[in-house]
Amino acid sequence: MIDYSQRYSANWSTVSAEAKRLQTYPDGRIKCACCLTFHSKDNVETHHLYYTQGSDGVAGENLVAVCGSTTKPGSCHHLLHTPEYYTKDKEDPQWGNRNRPEVIKKLQANWLVIQGEITGNFPTTYHPLNYQQQLAEIALELSRERLKGVRYKRVSWLESANNVFRSLALPIGALVVFLLLLLISI
Repeated sequence: MIDYSQRYSANWSTVSAEAKRLQTYPDGRIKCACCLTFHSKDNVETHHLYYTQGSDGVAGENLVAVCGSTTKPGSCHHLLHTPEYYTKDKEDPQWGNRNRPEVIKKLQANWLVIQGEITGNFPTTYHPLNYQQQLAEIALELSRERLKGVRYKRVSWLESANNVFRSLALPIGALVVFLLLLLISI
């Protein structure tokens, strides 16, 4: 039986809190290293990109704060543990499980950018155009993943036009009344 608790020392809560602190903005919100959105400290967990024996890890290297939890579908922490983003080592699952290399690179790069936003010191490898493109790709990827189970109701164009008319009826009616009152007062 594998004892996954060996991945965490008695000092883990301090290490985890420090990883979250390093992604905390002056207003107290924490930016997720995956989706780059702000969250309260209650909705953020520390994620291992990979595990290291004898060490809890280092923030920005193999630890990042991400939103949600591994048990909350749709959250970044849950997503980062799915087969598309995470590999399980059959020979050494205790220490060998990890995120895929390209995911590790993106999360580490995002962590550096978050540090730059907080401290004002951007890394020399920071290129705004490339970063914006990467953010767009990550956001698209995450939105697709989060919308997989969502069902949409198809409506006819007539029903759609009727809904638009109903939503505009009151403002248009108020405008007509206002214009009539304005004409009468002249």
